[in-house]
Amino acid sequence: MPRGIRLADARTLSYAEYGSPSGDPVLFLHGFPASQKEAALWHDAARRHSVRIIAPDRPGIGLSSYQPGRRFLDWPADVVQLTQHLGIASCHVLATAGGSPYALACLRAFDSGNGAMSGRQLSIKGTAIVSGIYPSSLGASRVQLSTRIALWIVGHIWFLLVPLLEWFMGKPARRDPELFKSRIMREADSRPLVDKKCLANPAFGAGFVESARHAFAGGARGVAYEAGLMGRAWCFDLDVIDGSRVFLFQGGFDEACPADMARKAHAKLAGSVLKVYEYEGHLSLLARRQDEVLDALLSNFKIS
Repeated sequence: MPRGIRLADARTLSYAEYGSPSGDPVLFLHGFPASQKEAALWHDAARRHSVRIIAPDRPGIGLSSYQPGRRFLDWPADVVQLTQHLGIASCHVLATAGGSPYALACLRAFDSGNGAMSGRQLSIKGTAIVSGIYPSSLGASRVQLSTRIALWIVGHIWFLLVPLLEWFMGKPARRDPELFKSRIMREADSRPLVDKKCLANPAFGAGFVESARHAFAGGARGVAYEAGLMGRAWCFDLDVIDGSRVFLFQGGFDEACPADMARKAHAKLAGSVLKVYEYEGHLSLLARRQDEVLDALLSNFKIS
């Protein structure tokens, strides 16, 4: 069940927990368009690895309050308040797809060398990024053309997307779940075969849809704004981040977030480890490699 805390600026930050309540804490940063409910797909794997997953909705997503003008670098302050509320001084971070810039922003903020949040730091034991997205400055020539166009448009005029997105996705998400499901699954037609097979699995497909549906619980504005953030410059460089405890997992068939961009990000994140699964896609990597991701995250990044 979703829970919530009241932040210092009076906003609400909603979150949910999965896995083992007494396990090693892992902060789960959901993808896009997704929500805290994406972490439910990792529940069984988390229990197998004695992991306590803490999955917040980002501002404007799900049941979390909208935060006007937010940036990626504003997210760590919310994380600090959430972990302090839960009595957590250190944790691992697991980010999927659109959660990757938020995970990297946390690493930048809590790095003592950067001193961005001196005296309010959270100790991050390690970070795993699965099917991650990376700055467009690294080159997005292999990203689907429709995706590149959409990101450029919403990056500059995201506010024009709000009424359209609310009509097409927001209202069905709250009033007609079957219509919402049909619309979001229609997008699967353009995905690689490996991703289509995962979405055809009843449990994974249902969890994928429910995570996206919950993202619109408070309306479409937060989803549209987050899309805009991803279409613009990140406002921080990867090469200033200590990558020594960062593991990047990417699928060779991932057309949404190509492996070439992950390789360039790996080169900038000094000390990071990159594992490319040549025959996995964007979603199949999330669906079929959970145990390997958690093994690597919890064992100092040892992987076969």
